[in-house]
Amino acid sequence: MMKRREQCLKQVTIGTLVSCKMDPRDSKNALGLLAIVSEISDSGAGGIQVTTTHGLVTTENGKGPYWIPAERYSVPTVKDVAMPRGLNKKQRDIRKDIFDVETCAK
Repeated sequence: MMKRREQCLKQVTIGTLVSCKMDPRDSKNALGLLAIVSEISDSGAGGIQVTTTHGLVTTENGKGPYWIPAERYSVPTVKDVAMPRGLNKKQRDIRKDIFDVETCAK
């Protein structure tokens, strides 16, 4: 478990494309949900917040951000994945630091 966290922390930065393994009860597309990292936890546990083409991933009631633990996401290789158009713009905005979490759809 610790090795996985360390590996994720080395690979993930703000703006990285990740493939999330969501709980099937929470998402229709539980495996392979492509998203862009919008924030990384300071705790060192490898948790991230992500945004998809539809908006920021939040808790069930939509009131708070959902922190995805290290064991539930991976960084796909670029040749394995074609990034959806909507994610390209969000990735550029996040990397330029002009992405606004408050106005983003949730």
